[in-house]
Amino acid sequence: MKYENVILSGSLQVSGSLVLPSGPTNPSTGNSGDLFFNTTSGKAFGYRDEDGWNDLSSMTTYVPGLEGVEYLVVAGGGSGGGWGGGAGAGGMLTGTLGTKMTSGSVLDIVIGAGANYTVYGTTGGYEQGLNGGSSSLAPNSGYSFTRIDAVGGGGGGNYVSGNATAGSDGGSGGGAAARHPSYSGASGGSGTSGQGNDGGNTAASGNYYPGGGGGGGAGQAGQQGSGNTGGPGGSGSLSSITGTATYYAGGGSGHSPRTDDNPGTPTAPGGGGAGGRYQTAGGSTSQTSAVDGTANTGGGGGGGYGYSTYLVGKGGSGIVVLAHSSVTIGTRGGLRKYYNSNGKVAHIFNSSGQFSVEGTKTLTHETLDIFGDSSCLALYQFEDNANDTSGNYNGSASNITYSQGYINQSAIFNGSNGYITSGFTAPTATQSSISFWVNIAAYTNYGGFVGDSTGTGAHARFFLGQGGGTSGNLWVSVANGSSSWSDESTVSLSSYGLSTWFHICGTVTGTAVKIYINGSLVQSFTSSVSYVGGGQYPYYFGGWGGSLFLNGQMDQVRFFNKALSVAEVLTLYNE
Repeated sequence: MKYENVILSGSLQVSGSLVLPSGPTNPSTGNSGDLFFNTTSGKAFGYRDEDGWNDLSSMTTYVPGLEGVEYLVVAGGGSGGGWGGGAGAGGMLTGTLGTKMTSGSVLDIVIGAGANYTVYGTTGGYEQGLNGGSSSLAPNSGYSFTRIDAVGGGGGGNYVSGNATAGSDGGSGGGAAARHPSYSGASGGSGTSGQGNDGGNTAASGNYYPGGGGGGGAGQAGQQGSGNTGGPGGSGSLSSITGTATYYAGGGSGHSPRTDDNPGTPTAPGGGGAGGRYQTAGGSTSQTSAVDGTANTGGGGGGGYGYSTYLVGKGGSGIVVLAHSSVTIGTRGGLRKYYNSNGKVAHIFNSSGQFSVEGTKTLTHETLDIFGDSSCLALYQFEDNANDTSGNYNGSASNITYSQGYINQSAIFNGSNGYITSGFTAPTATQSSISFWVNIAAYTNYGGFVGDSTGTGAHARFFLGQGGGTSGNLWVSVANGSSSWSDESTVSLSSYGLSTWFHICGTVTGTAVKIYINGSLVQSFTSSVSYVGGGQYPYYFGGWGGSLFLNGQMDQVRFFNKALSVAEVLTLYNE
């Protein structure tokens, strides 16, 4: 916006840019009351009155602000001990960032890994439970607050030289190991104040090997072993920051080696691992693996029997969630979940990244006509179904499940028999664009993303998928619908990584094809076949007519009847 010859009374708040009127370059030549840049003295703003030049050193610039940002920070859980000690959960912290974040503010986010365990024999005993990795939320630029650190969960106790060892300290403490009746027991590890609870102790007595203690959780301490049974892990703590009530940071349960008794089980939900057991009954031997802590909850792993590494529970990875009002302020980072009538959005970080505030923004993830020109013909959001937002091209899903995607829910393709028949066929045109988000769990041979036809190459008007083999190249096919087609597979997808969301957009105009990834043009090529619309077959997602399956997730699939511009592709990427 531009203001000229405007008299203001009070304050002026501007969203966007403010262009001042042209003024003198030297303050000494200006009229009284002029407001302009002082190019001669290097002052940003100034005005002239009867006393001469005045600096506006305390001038406040108005930019959109974001207040009341809620946070959840959970560290990675510890791993269970090799002789019965359950692992502690990762530390859990919740609260609200107290200062307004303005446009340009950036926060750095680190997600703690769940702990593994040492290999048998390397510590002088059985598998030693290890502590999980810490998670953190820290200011990067444009915003200041005290760094928030959640401590990794403590590892479960081991058994060394005939004695039980204590669980390790952590966000929540690990449980102590089981013990031989002739030797002493041990205590659970300590939790960090305000983040978690202590682990449980070795059982006071038992018929053979008294049970190990359970790991502490965010909501409750781990329990002491009882007799020959391991102590239950401490319960997690409930949070609704994502719009769905979920337990986080549950402790892993302990168990007792060489007993007919069952291992302990968590006293409440929360991502904790159940202890395994080593059972001898009727001359037979049965080994049951301890359960891993649940990923992205910071759950502690269950205590196990230490003769084989696979019997010990690993820790669950941590998570960071930031939630705020989504009405006017644009933010970016992680996975997004919009919820409730008040217009809230949760940014879910399952891996390290950044959260940024980008000023005012209009939400378009549910808008079919995103560019206001009727060019978007269909939008599939996969909100627990395969429906098109327009209602004209609802699809049919085969062996598909749904979970949190890049924006709200996404479709999960199992890599073997899961696919969606969209109901959308290519319109008669010489231009087309396809846009979608994808998260590949494992590369599959010619695994389809979006393509029409049931297997006859010439019918695949515009096909985007994975290339031959499992190297992760993008396969692009252009066909005329009757006699010939052209394939291109020189764009590598491997640099974008597995289990990572990234955006793909392909455009075609006759023989001119362009491929954009994450908003950037990565390839332009000329097809030997000119694109012709008017498809005979519906588009398929995650497969090609019941074959060539995708192992991964897809979200926000859009079809356009034009070749999108660079700016329009960026709009989709920043959606």
